[in-house]
Amino acid sequence: MMYKQVKFFLSYLSVERGFSPNSLAAYENDLKQIIIYLQNEKSINDFSEVSRDDILDFMDERNEQGAEVATIARKLVSAKVFFRWLCEEDFLKKSVLEVIDGPRLQRALPGYLTTDEVEKLLNLYRKSQDPLEKRNQILLETLYASGLRASELIGMKLNQIQLEKNYFRVHGKGGKTRLVPFYEQLAADLLDYINHYRPLLTNAESPHDELLLSKTGQPLTRQRVWQVVQEMTIEAGISKHVYPHMIRHSFASHLLSNGADLRSIQEMLGHADISTTQIYTHIDQDRLKSIHKQFHPRA
Repeated sequence: MMYKQVKFFLSYLSVERGFSPNSLAAYENDLKQIIIYLQNEKSINDFSEVSRDDILDFMDERNEQGAEVATIARKLVSAKVFFRWLCEEDFLKKSVLEVIDGPRLQRALPGYLTTDEVEKLLNLYRKSQDPLEKRNQILLETLYASGLRASELIGMKLNQIQLEKNYFRVHGKGGKTRLVPFYEQLAADLLDYINHYRPLLTNAESPHDELLLSKTGQPLTRQRVWQVVQEMTIEAGISKHVYPHMIRHSFASHLLSNGADLRSIQEMLGHADISTTQIYTHIDQDRLKSIHKQFHPRA
């Protein structure tokens, strides 16, 4: 149905608005990318289910992949024009995108958690002895400890974890491999999970060597990671809309606010360009103002 609506929209642009073939191709490409993202990453198959945050998450991912600001802005314009048309044709009651500012685009402050909110999530299942809850504990703590993408986490195999050195060997985008450190508490939790709880999830008939397994012993899907994060958020009493990428944002912003340099954060996140990492400088404005006020002679 989503692709069918896009087809109707493109016909409208061509017949009634007289758009050129190049413009039509650009709209089609932008909207198809959005649909693929919504279906694969959000399990959304109807435009009526799309929220403002879903589109912002799509823009975030394009930004992380190194797309030009102008390209991302164009995709946002394509989405806004399309959603306005959906409303005009009564496919939707209202567009969730009208409240998004135009090509400034920055969503400029990526959503992130406070350290207190992170602590609530990390302590939720710390004392549990249920294997699935321990897996969920490891899932969330690994995301926060290392800033991994959800796709990198679900692909993490046991032989990529160097417990004796507290490093993950991460296979990232573009076939690039990077080493990402993690703290001692996670090392202890990983050892406990791998030795005592993960074996309870392993399927002897169909063994897998991924770190995180489902209750049937299969590797987790991206959709399940999303669900786990959202379920834990609700259980922890956090009112924010939390998603795996927000944990990654929190990892980066908390490192920055505690004095880490951008180059180190760039390397740990696996960003190809430092300009992508620089979005996190916006998050730390309050700390920078405080430092300026404290140390500038005329402040």
